[in-house]
Amino acid sequence: MANSRARTYSLYWSNVPKAVLGYQRRVFEALSLPLEQQQIDRKAHGEWMTEVLERAAPDEIVVFCDIDAFPLTAAAYDRAVAAAAAGAVFGLAQYANQKSNEHLYAGPMFLAVARATWERLGRPDLSRNKQFDAGENLSAAARAAGVAVELVMPCASLVPRWALADRGVFGIGTFYGACEYFHLFESRRKTGTNIMAAVTADVAAGRRLDFAHYLEVTWRSERTLGARLERLAESVRGIERQFRRRRKARAAAGR
Repeated sequence: MANSRARTYSLYWSNVPKAVLGYQRRVFEALSLPLEQQQIDRKAHGEWMTEVLERAAPDEIVVFCDIDAFPLTAAAYDRAVAAAAAGAVFGLAQYANQKSNEHLYAGPMFLAVARATWERLGRPDLSRNKQFDAGENLSAAARAAGVAVELVMPCASLVPRWALADRGVFGIGTFYGACEYFHLFESRRKTGTNIMAAVTADVAAGRRLDFAHYLEVTWRSERTLGARLERLAESVRGIERQFRRRRKARAAAGR
């Protein structure tokens, strides 16, 4: 059962497909979990997260969840809240390929932290800057203070797109842990909404995850030449960004 002190916040802009909001709500309702979807157009993700923590009650457990993400079981949600209640920073493993940092961090697509822990860390600003991506500074501050950072690694990705440092890859339709959490990524695309719809249907109905079906949905959504070329172009741009980042890091290290 979810901790009564826990609250879940999900930010979205007006350009997010209404279906995506509905899919996320459907999962949280099916799992009897708290959810507050907040439409704040043009508000930067990290800035919004900092403001949420500033407004949180002193004993509150804050759970951030991207609008295209959700836990796959109530037990997975409880795991995150329990870790945060114990003083850790909990999140899905993320890696900022566009930055020069080498470490993984608790990604804000699903992140749990106690307001008291954030206070203990000196109220770090979660905004994106030249050094950190949105939310990354929380993990950096925790490590500097000796506070545990509990990361959940990806276990499967329907469309691998990005490197997770030296720990694997993630991409469109990524599952984390022992199939405990799901994050779509790029929810604005029809391919994504189709995948999210399929996963939502199974979770809301209490069925086992059907990965063969998800792969079929992905293939059918991208079978047109235009869709495949667009996806290829996006992948190339992502790889180019990663190469630029690696060259910059090596230059800084004198290699």
